[in-house]
Amino acid sequence: MSNHPDAKKPTAKKHISVIYFHGMGSQRRYEETSRLIDAVDTYLRNAWRNRREALGILRKIDPVGEVSRVDPDRTVTYIGTTYIPPHLLDGSPQAQGIAREDGTGEKVEVRFYEAYWAPIMAGASSPFRVVQWLLSQVGRPWQTIRTVWRERQRLRRSALARLRGEPTKWPPGTDDGDGKRDGDFEHLLAAYAEFDNNAHIDDYPEGTFEQFLTFIRRHNAHDEPTRERLCALANRWRTYYRNTELKTLFYVVTIFVGLVAMTAWLMISTYEATLFFIETKVNGSFVEQVMAYLRLLLDRDHNPMAVLGPIIALFLIFKSNRFLVDYLGDVEAWATYEETNGKHARRREVIDLGTDLITHVLKDENCERAMIVSHSLGTSIAHDTLLSLARRTKVDARTAALGRGDTSGGNPMAYPVPLERLRHFVTIASPIDKINYFFESYRSIYRRYVRVVESLRGDISDIPFSRSRMKPHIHWVNYWDEADWISGALHSPTGREAAQNSVDNVHINNLAFPLPGKAHSAYFGNRRLIGDIFDMAYLGDHSFEHTSLKGDGGRRKYSQVVVAKGDPLSARHWHLKAMLALPWVGCLYVIAYTWGADALAGCSLIIFATLFGALYISARMLGTKENKLPL
Repeated sequence: MSNHPDAKKPTAKKHISVIYFHGMGSQRRYEETSRLIDAVDTYLRNAWRNRREALGILRKIDPVGEVSRVDPDRTVTYIGTTYIPPHLLDGSPQAQGIAREDGTGEKVEVRFYEAYWAPIMAGASSPFRVVQWLLSQVGRPWQTIRTVWRERQRLRRSALARLRGEPTKWPPGTDDGDGKRDGDFEHLLAAYAEFDNNAHIDDYPEGTFEQFLTFIRRHNAHDEPTRERLCALANRWRTYYRNTELKTLFYVVTIFVGLVAMTAWLMISTYEATLFFIETKVNGSFVEQVMAYLRLLLDRDHNPMAVLGPIIALFLIFKSNRFLVDYLGDVEAWATYEETNGKHARRREVIDLGTDLITHVLKDENCERAMIVSHSLGTSIAHDTLLSLARRTKVDARTAALGRGDTSGGNPMAYPVPLERLRHFVTIASPIDKINYFFESYRSIYRRYVRVVESLRGDISDIPFSRSRMKPHIHWVNYWDEADWISGALHSPTGREAAQNSVDNVHINNLAFPLPGKAHSAYFGNRRLIGDIFDMAYLGDHSFEHTSLKGDGGRRKYSQVVVAKGDPLSARHWHLKAMLALPWVGCLYVIAYTWGADALAGCSLIIFATLFGALYISARMLGTKENKLPL
């Protein structure tokens, strides 16, 4: 935990607000927010019990209602908490928790609000429609690879942002700047944006990568060193992008192969079981028929794996129905960007709900600062809600300024909604990059349409995330776990012209063994994550307002408040690679069994069982509790 010396201390009348956007599924109102508060409370209490660190305590954790500042006919409820620092406690603070009467001015009140959107998305889709929707995405990586360089701009910029984070893959001599001036990445990103301007469309109509290289050479004709560095970096960028797309294609095909193999196996085994009952004609009670079916498992003339199919089919149908409807159904409804689709109305309603809540919180005169915390699909909802709110405030600020005779357009960061009070944006287990990749890659035969949509949507270089191209305002911190297949490092929000305006990605290991389902819900048991949220919410740490100027260039040292480096990525790679092998081995078994290649089927079955058994035993040995940093 870090305590910044310049962090502002709220007065007795001021408070701090945390707005929480929950994840997908049938969440209950206030349940996830309560879970977050309990995690912070447990973190503080265990700091003394387990590590003898006096960090303070939370008191007065109670729900409070207030009249909405957006609609006076409605009420808004928050869960209030009061943080008491250790120097205001008598004796052993975590053991006794007795607050002194004096020094109350340094207590910190933090209010937790919840953007509860689950009822809006409930029942938005059916299992069949979700499966159909998922299968329609299988060819997306191949389609993306084949597009010309001018298209899919958000995905190209995302690849360049990832490349910037891996210096070992840069071409020799790449200039990354020195903080006072732009480096090669900024110049290349600006060139890519300029490449799509109207002034150059006639000269480079096809928009291919070769034309992009020609564009770079012409615009740097009198600076040979810069020209050669940018061309080398552009070539490395394309190679990196293609490799990333091929890797994504492999992952998508692997999932598809696994689903097809499982479906084929269930159909074949169900067919064989049906034939067994017809041929044997077992008479008697239902119990006798079931016992006869189970005896078939020991029959040498039948494949046990095939006979078990109907039992497993019933289990999967029971389990998958809720997953498809409650979880993936939310994603499908949320990712409906086409306004002609009826489900887009639900998406609009969710954004309006989030916009009203953020507006209500920020318009409170006693709100000193605010932060947004979001989990899973809630991260995408919170992100799009902020961008939508920014578009609305731009219009309102401009209208108000013109009414006063001010042609400057006003300051949308301060009026009509004081967006400048937002200091942190925390995303946990975020699928934003995956949603952008599969569902939000705009294409059209009309180039102007794509430019209009991208410009209106905004990115991290726009308000409220940044005051201007060179002045980031909201510190966006993203926590992800490689074992959680839904999450990932975020690069698609990178600015169109400012590569330094990016997300602060922090990798954490939630579990000793990488179980995808458990990893996605285990973040709130990670001490590192909860400690950082406490530092940001209650102490104001990791805020861009605490940065100092760097040299004569006037730029700030934003790296001063970047969250420390996370856990290493390579700790559990072999587990993840082994999991990717399972669908292919299963597919080999189904093909061999269908063609009557008994030897190959038996061999693949042994490999599958051995691999699955090794993973299961490893999970039992390593355990599934939180990693080395539990609360």
